[in-house]
Parts: sequence; C-alpha cells; structure tokens
Amino acid sequence: MWRVSSITRCWLCLTSIQKFSNIQNLGFKSELKKERGKERKREMSADWGPVIVAVVLFILLSPGLLFQLPSRTRVIEFGNMCTSGIAILVHAVIYFCIVTILIIAIGIHIHVN
Repeated sequence: MWRVSSITRCWLCLTSIQKFSNIQNLGFKSELKKERGKERKREMSADWGPVIVAVVLFILLSPGLLFQLPSRTRVIEFGNMCTSGIAILVHAVIYFCIVTILIIAIGIHIHVN
C-alpha cells in the first residue's frame, strides 16, 4: 500500500509541475512561435559555396577541355579533347587539392535566402 501512495504522489507532483509550466507559457506562446519560425528560416538558408566551387572546377578541370596533363605525346596539351586513364587520375588529384584549399582552408561560403 505504501508503494501505491508514493507513486501517486510522484504522479500528482509531475502533473502539477506540467500545469504550472503551461500556465506560465500561455502569454508567451505567440512569441515562442515567432522565435521558432525565425530559427527555421535561418536553418533553411543553405551554403551554396562548396556546390558552386565543385561544379565550376569539375567543368574546368575535365581532362582535355582546357588542358590535359599528361597527354599522349607531350607532357601537357591544351584543348585536344582526348583523354586517358592516367590523365583522369592526375586531374582528379588536382581537383581534390584545389577544392580542399578553396572550401576548407579559405572557406568560401555563399548563403542565399
């Protein structure tokens, strides 16, 4: 019988705390909703810097478009529109290095609302 009464006391205590907290927040509900709306709007603005940097560099560093390093006959050729497996690997390493420098080290950020 003692256990039931202690559980009942805890339940009554918790319900009174919940009712008291609801009474305090009645006047501030509209303000709380406005604050939450502002936080959601802030969260929705995305950082487009890494996306734009990655797309531009991917296009510019395509092997054979502007240059190819190494080419089939020379060390470097410009605008030959041909590619090889080793050229793809070299351009991928160059791409990774430049993207890492621009996004992480320099920290390019473009926020659009």
